[in-house]
Amino acid sequence: MKAAAFSALMLLVLQSLAHAAQKIPTVDGLLQTQGEFVFSDGSSVYRLLKDRTFVLEPAGMSGRSIKGTWKKKDASFFVITGKWEWQNGRSAGDDYRRMTVHVNVTSGAPQDARRLRLEPKIRVYPVYFTIEELVKTTKQEFERAAAAAKARPAPRNR
Repeated sequence: MKAAAFSALMLLVLQSLAHAAQKIPTVDGLLQTQGEFVFSDGSSVYRLLKDRTFVLEPAGMSGRSIKGTWKKKDASFFVITGKWEWQNGRSAGDDYRRMTVHVNVTSGAPQDARRLRLEPKIRVYPVYFTIEELVKTTKQEFERAAAAAKARPAPRNR
């Protein structure tokens, strides 16, 4: 019996080591290879596109939506400037905000995109993330951020 328990323990250790050795993708690498980086909190889908466009859509029939741009503050912080609306509901029409998000890609397989009402080919990566800052802004700042995003080169794989 001891040999069976030892074998089971060794198998568990080896599986844990193999899982830990998996290479965790970087946001820059995913933008370079996939053209986008997609993650979700279960109720919303966050999409950073290689051209520096940002789109947030609800995972369900209605909810918050954001269309705007993103810029990288550092390796895991992203500043998003966008127009906030409500999908399938009333929106203010002039709700512009700047949001700073801290994102860390974690190990594990991408989620099933169909669960989030997305095309099956889209890969939704597991992450830990927090919204570090959220402030109202102006249409002028939104437009400046959009112009700056167009002027910056697309991220390169590092």
